[in-house]
Amino acid sequence: MGYHVGRGVECHAHPSPLDFRQSIQMSCNAYYCYVFRNIMDNPKYPSIDTAFNQWRTYVQSFGFGQKLGLDIPNESAGMLPTVRTYDRIHGDGKWKSLSIISLAIGQGEIGTTPLHLANFAALIANRGYYYTPHVVRNVVNEAPDPKYKEKHYTLVDTSHFGPVVDGMYLAVNGGAHSTAGWVRIPGIDMCGKTGTAQNPHGEKHSVFMSFAPRENPKIAIAVYMENAGWGGSWAAPVASLMTEYYLTGEVKRKAIENRIKEGNFMSKASRMKKNN
Repeated sequence: MGYHVGRGVECHAHPSPLDFRQSIQMSCNAYYCYVFRNIMDNPKYPSIDTAFNQWRTYVQSFGFGQKLGLDIPNESAGMLPTVRTYDRIHGDGKWKSLSIISLAIGQGEIGTTPLHLANFAALIANRGYYYTPHVVRNVVNEAPDPKYKEKHYTLVDTSHFGPVVDGMYLAVNGGAHSTAGWVRIPGIDMCGKTGTAQNPHGEKHSVFMSFAPRENPKIAIAVYMENAGWGGSWAAPVASLMTEYYLTGEVKRKAIENRIKEGNFMSKASRMKKNN
């Protein structure tokens, strides 16, 4: 069975009730919808506009809805909706928390890039801050530009990131109900989060972001694979293999590597486009 909240937001079957860490482990959509509604409908805010603006300010502090300052041209800022966005869609004063509930799981009018997701993974790995991302071809003895060493903290206290890391660890290493348990790397504590982006034009897009190791992390990564299905099916193993190779210099899990090499999900997407 699935779990629903509000206007038909569905979650796959998993044990319930669950706590915050388990919500990440099992990727529970309903959990985040209830949290989102509790923010939007919090009586301490005099209106939905005020609550939404506060939420938006926090989300923006994570780097979303803006350019991160990448040192190559044509970086996208993504999209972070405003009160005016929903006034235009629903009418001034005619929308509420349920009108925008899809934002709770990163859908709806929010737009992001793989760079934003990789930066998000790095931010969590750092327990609350990120550095301005930039491209490095090789490392020399020259002193780096100071702007690339500046820590950009979110508005969320760093003490709250521990449970997030715990949940992402469980998503990979938590056993039967973990959404990416099959891509666990022996000897490496990888933390990750699956994502499945709905696609009105065909098969869903497979998304996965992760970092490793859990303590003193060395790599953060985001993988986005169009028309590949749910996040744990293709994006997660690709990220896992890349992480293993980066940290150890080799890939020992040949069965997963061969599955990726021989995978043919794009043929399904091509057939769908042809039929449409």
